[in-house]
Amino acid sequence: MLNVSRFTTTATEVLVVIDSGVADFQLLAKSVMNGAEVLILDPDRDGIQQITEAQRQYQANTIHIVSHGAPGCLQFGNTQLNLNNLNAYAATLQTWFVNSTQPQLLLYGCNVAAGDAGEEFITKFQHLTGAEIAASTTLVGSAIQGGNWSLDFKTGEIAPDLAFSTTLIETYAHTFVIESVQVGGEAYARGSFVQVGLRANGTFGASAAGLPTGWQPTRSGTGLMGFIADSGKDGWATFDGDFFTPGTPEEGFTLEVGGTSYSNNTDGSLAEVVGSITGVTNGVTVLGSPAAEINWSGSVAGVKVDRTFTVAEDGLFILMKTTLTNISGSNITTPIYWMHNVDPDNNQSINGNFATTNTIVSQPNGSTDLAQVTATQPDGSTLSLAAIDPQARVTYGGFNNRDASNVWDGVGFTSAVSSSANADQAVSLSHKINSLTAGGSTTFFYAYNLAADSSFLASVLTAFAKPSTPDLTALSDTGISDTDNITSNNTPTFVGTVAPNVTVTVFVDGTFLGTTNSDTSGNWTFTTGMLVDDTYDITITTTDGAGKVSPASSPLSVTIDIVDPPAAPTGLDLVALSDDGTSSTDDITSDTTPTITGTAEPNSRVELFDNGTSIGDTMSDGSGFWTFTPSALLAPGTHPITAAVIDTAGNVSATSAPLSITIVGASTVPSNLDLVTLSDTGVSSTDDLTRDDTPTIVGKADPGVEVSLFDNGIFLGTATTDGNGDWTFTPGTLLSEGEHPITVKAKDAAGNLGAASSTLNVIIDTTPPAAPASLDLATASDDGTSSTDNITSINTPTITGTAAPDSTVELFDGTTSLGEATNNGSGVWTFTPTNPLLVGTYSVTAKATDAAGNTGAASAPLPLTITAPPGVPFNLDLVDASDTGDSNTDELTQDSTPTIIGKADPNTTVVVFDGMTNLGEATTDALGNWTFTPLSPIADGVHPFTARQKDGAGNLGTAAIPLNITIDSTAPSAPAAAPNLIDTSDTGASNTDNVTSDNTPTFDGVAPLGATMVELFAGTTSLGKAAVDSSGNWSFTPTTALADNTYSITVKAIDEAGNISPASPPLSITIDALPPKVTFTPLQTNDSTPALTGKIDDPNAVVEVKIGGVTYQATNKGDGTWFIPDNTIAPLPEGGFDILVTAKDKQGNSGIDNGGSGAGGAGGTTKAITVDKTAPTGAILTVTPTQAGVNTVAIQFTEPVTNFDVSDLQLSRSQDGVETPVSLAGQNSRVQTGAKPGH
Repeated sequence: MLNVSRFTTTATEVLVVIDSGVADFQLLAKSVMNGAEVLILDPDRDGIQQITEAQRQYQANTIHIVSHGAPGCLQFGNTQLNLNNLNAYAATLQTWFVNSTQPQLLLYGCNVAAGDAGEEFITKFQHLTGAEIAASTTLVGSAIQGGNWSLDFKTGEIAPDLAFSTTLIETYAHTFVIESVQVGGEAYARGSFVQVGLRANGTFGASAAGLPTGWQPTRSGTGLMGFIADSGKDGWATFDGDFFTPGTPEEGFTLEVGGTSYSNNTDGSLAEVVGSITGVTNGVTVLGSPAAEINWSGSVAGVKVDRTFTVAEDGLFILMKTTLTNISGSNITTPIYWMHNVDPDNNQSINGNFATTNTIVSQPNGSTDLAQVTATQPDGSTLSLAAIDPQARVTYGGFNNRDASNVWDGVGFTSAVSSSANADQAVSLSHKINSLTAGGSTTFFYAYNLAADSSFLASVLTAFAKPSTPDLTALSDTGISDTDNITSNNTPTFVGTVAPNVTVTVFVDGTFLGTTNSDTSGNWTFTTGMLVDDTYDITITTTDGAGKVSPASSPLSVTIDIVDPPAAPTGLDLVALSDDGTSSTDDITSDTTPTITGTAEPNSRVELFDNGTSIGDTMSDGSGFWTFTPSALLAPGTHPITAAVIDTAGNVSATSAPLSITIVGASTVPSNLDLVTLSDTGVSSTDDLTRDDTPTIVGKADPGVEVSLFDNGIFLGTATTDGNGDWTFTPGTLLSEGEHPITVKAKDAAGNLGAASSTLNVIIDTTPPAAPASLDLATASDDGTSSTDNITSINTPTITGTAAPDSTVELFDGTTSLGEATNNGSGVWTFTPTNPLLVGTYSVTAKATDAAGNTGAASAPLPLTITAPPGVPFNLDLVDASDTGDSNTDELTQDSTPTIIGKADPNTTVVVFDGMTNLGEATTDALGNWTFTPLSPIADGVHPFTARQKDGAGNLGTAAIPLNITIDSTAPSAPAAAPNLIDTSDTGASNTDNVTSDNTPTFDGVAPLGATMVELFAGTTSLGKAAVDSSGNWSFTPTTALADNTYSITVKAIDEAGNISPASPPLSITIDALPPKVTFTPLQTNDSTPALTGKIDDPNAVVEVKIGGVTYQATNKGDGTWFIPDNTIAPLPEGGFDILVTAKDKQGNSGIDNGGSGAGGAGGTTKAITVDKTAPTGAILTVTPTQAGVNTVAIQFTEPVTNFDVSDLQLSRSQDGVETPVSLAGQNSRVQTGAKPGH
C-alpha cells in the first residue's frame, strides 16, 4: 500500500488522514469531500511521522484524522498516541501547522475526548499543535452501532464541515473504537497491547473485565501470574507468584542482529523493533484447555519477528511462540540472539519493591533441550518459565542488560549451569540462531506455568514445539507468483528450517513421502517423486538423536497443474493514445513506452516479447482483456511484439501473431531560451525582466525544424530553426504585464510535438514607479546654524528620500546627473556625491527607475547651498607666562588655566578644544591673532589643545594641528633633610657648628624625586636656585654676600613644570665676617719690661702681641681691655719698638693694631713703645724781652718730655757773674713737647 494516495489533483487547504486499520477505509477514501487531499496511513509505519511528511507537502490549515480511538488515545499506522507518549512527539507535533493560519484538527476516533484522560489529552494536543480541536466523547460512526458524527468536544470556535459525503455518513456500518477483546481468562488485546493475568483457580479478579481505561488489573490475593506486552511502552517482563499490580513491567525482548541490539521497548536505550497486534483468535483448545491466541508482528534490520501468545485458562500456562524470518534478501551468516528478561519476584516493578523469598531452581539446557527456572510460591505451588530449544540458556543477573549475546554467553553474569541457584534474582532466557538463509525462518517457544507440578511445562512446550511449515522453492513455484504454491512442476522441491542435525520426515496428505536430514544450521531440502494434478497438504515431523518425534508441522497447501496449455493471445494493438503518428492506426509512434492491448485467457498472466526477448508481463482481467506498458524504453526502430499466456500453474501458450511497432526518435528538446539583450531592459540584461511587451526570444533546437512557443501553456506562435538550430521569435500581440512562463516544443518528422523546454520566466512590467519624495539634506550634512535650512559647507553632502522599494534612484542638478542613490529595499534611499560640489546653489531632483527599466517622473526639487568651509587655525602656542616649566617652549606647565594664543582668519570666532572637549571660544583681531584662557581648571595630564574656526554659518572648520600641553600642578614632596653647610664654608671653631665667617657659604643636599631645581631661602628671602643632577644632588653658593647675622636656611624642590614643594626642615647658621677691634696706646717708658695694655671689643677674642718678632699671649679681661703683666716681655733696650696687636674671634676674624693711631688697625709711623732710661737736659735758646718786663724764655730739651710742669723749672739770672733766681710766679708758660725735639 502506498504511504500517500492522491485522489484529487486540485490544490486544497484540507488534508484527510485515514488509518488503513479502520473498517472499509477504501470506501472512506472514495467518499472524501471534493478538493481535499487524502493520506492513507501505511500500517507498518509510524502514523505521526507519515502525517508530518504529508503536512510538509500540503501545509493544510485543516487536518481530519480518521482512526480508532479510546479516552485519551489515538491509534494510527503502527503508532498509538496517548498521554504517556504525547510529550515524546512534542517536537514533531509542533511542526504540523507552523506555516498555517487558523489551524483546525478534527479527530474521528471514538471516545478520544471522554473523561479526565480525554480532556487532558485534547488540551495537551492543542497546546503542542496550536490548532483548535474537535473530537468526540462518544462513539463516532454508525448510528446502528451506537455512534454519531457530531464531534461534540471543541476547544474553541471551530465549526468545520465533516470530511465525508452525506451518503457515506448515512450508510457507513462501523465505528472507530479501539477494540478490547477478552481472549481467555484475564487476557486482553487492544491495539498493540496485550495483557494476561491468571491465578491458581483459573480466574484472576473482577476488576479487569471492562478494561476501558485502566489497562492493568489490580492486586487480588495470592497465587497470581501475569505479564504485559505493549510496543508503545517501556519495561521488562514480570511473572510473579504473589502480585500482579498496576505498574507491572511489560513483557519485552531484545533482538541482536549483526552485533546491534534492538528492543520492542521505547526507552531510547536501544533502537526500537516497531510492531503491532495482527490478530486475535478465540475458542482454541490446547491440551484440553480452552485457550486464545494473540498474534504480534514487527521487523527490524532485515529480520521479521512474528509472535503468538497462547493463553490457556484451565491449564494455567502462557505460551510464547517466536518466529524469526530473514527478509533481508541475503543470507545472515552471523549469529542472531534473542533475549527475554524476567523477574520472578517482581522486585523490579516500577511501583516499588515487592520482593518475596521464593526459592528459585534452574534446570540448565541438557539432553532434553529444556531450559527452565522454577520459583516455589508461599502457598506451595510453583511458577515456572521454560524454553525448549537446543540453543536456549538461562542466565542470572542480566535483568538490566541489553546485550543479548553477552547474556547468552554469560559475559559478566552467572550462567545457570547447575540444577539450582540463589534465590530472588532476575533471570534472562536467551536463544542463539547461528545463521539464517535468505527467506528462511526459525521458531522457538518459551512458556510460563502456574501449577503444583513444574514438570507439566515441559509437556506443554513439547506439544507446541512443532516444526515450521515447509515451503515450496521459488524455482518449483512456476505459477503466476513464486509464493502462491501453484505449480506446473510435478516433482517439486520443498525446503525448511528445523533443529540442526535431525531427521525430517515429509508427508503428503498425511501419507509418508520420504525423509531428509537437516544440516548444522537446521536447513533441509526435499524433492518429491512424480505427483499428479491435484491439491496436496505437505507436512513434516522431526526426529532427534534420542528418537523423540515432534508434532507435525502446519500443512503447506500445494497445487499441481500440468494440463494442456492455454490458447495464444489475440488482438494485439497499440492504444490510440500511444499511436501518436499522423495516423492512430499505423502503429508508428514516438512513444518509447507505448501501451499495447489484447485478449487472452481470463485471469492469466500474459508475457510480452520484443523480437523474442521478454519485455515484461501483465494480468488479464476476468473478461480476458489486458494492457501492457513496458517499463524499459524501446529504442527507435521496428519492434515485432508477440505475447504468450502463462496460466496459474505456469503452463505457457504458443506466441501470438506479431504486432509490428515502429518507434521514431523524439525531437530534441529546445534549449538556451533567452531574451535578447535589447529586449531585456531591466537592471540586468540577464534577469528576463523587461518593459518591452513584445520581447524577442531566441533559442536552440534541431536544425530545420519548427518550434512552437507557449505562454503558460497557451500557444503564442511558431518559429523555424536555421541550419545551426538557432531560432528567433517576437510575439505578434502585446504581452500583458506580469509573469509569462515561456516554453518551447519542437516537432518531430511525424508531426509530434516533443517535450517542452525548460521554462523561461519573462516578466513584463510597463508601469513606471512613482516620483521619489521627501528629499532632504541629512542632518549630519546640514551643518549650518539650522539643520533644516539645507545650507552647508560639506561639499559631499548626503541627501535622503523615499521611492518605490528596490527601484534605482538617480539624482540631478537641473538636467545634470549627480549619480545613483542606494535604496535599502524598503523604499528609503540615500545619496552622497562622489565628486565634491562647488560652492554655490543647487536645485536637486530625483527620478526612480524600476527593475524593468521604467523611469518615473522627477521629484520636487530640493534647494541646496554649498558654502566655503572655514579656515584652519595655526601657530598655536602657550604664552611664556603660562609655560612655567624649565623651558618656556616645552609646553610643560603647572598652570591649570594656561593661556593659549594662535592665528586664524581676521575677525572670526575660534573654538578651542581639549581633544574633543569644547573649552570655549576666542575672537581673532584684525590681524588674526587670538588669545584664550580656559575658565575652569584643567586636570593634570597631556592635553591635545586644538582650535577650529567658525564660518559665518556657524560651521566648524578643520581642526588645527594639536598643541600638546602637559599640565602638572602637583608639587614635589618637601626635601627630607635641611640644607647642609659644607665643611670648607663652616669656618668656625668646628666644621659642624654652622658658624662661619664666610658670607657666601656653600650649601648642598639631596632633592626629592622629580625635582629638577632647588631654591634656597634665608627665612622668607630667596637666596637663589641650583640645578639638581641626575642623582638628585645639588650644591648652592649665594652670589650676594650675607650680612653678619643668624639665619634659618631652608630649601624647596622645584619640578620640571615649576611646581615648588614645601620647605625642608631649617638649617640655622651664623654669619660673622667683622674682625674684633683691638687697640694699643703708644708707650714711652723707662721700663725695659713694661706692662702692656689696650682695648678689645670682643670679650672672647684671643689677643696676641708681637714685639720684635716675639709673640706674647695677652689676657682678655672680658671687660673690654686686655693686658700683659709687667716683667712678661723680654727686656727691651732703650729705643723705639714696633708692636702688632692681633685679636682673633671664634669665627676666625682677626683685628690688628700697631699702636700707630691708638684707634685700632694699622697706621702711623711712630714707634709704639719707646724705652728711655736717660733724663732729658734743657738749654735756653732764647730770651726775648717783651712789653712790660715780660720775657719769653725758650728752653730746648734734649728729647721730648712728658708730664712736664713749669714749676719743674728753676730759672736764675746771672749778672756780672752773679746768679739771681727768676720768679715764675704769676707768669704764663707754654710747653710744647713732641713737636720738635727739645720743645
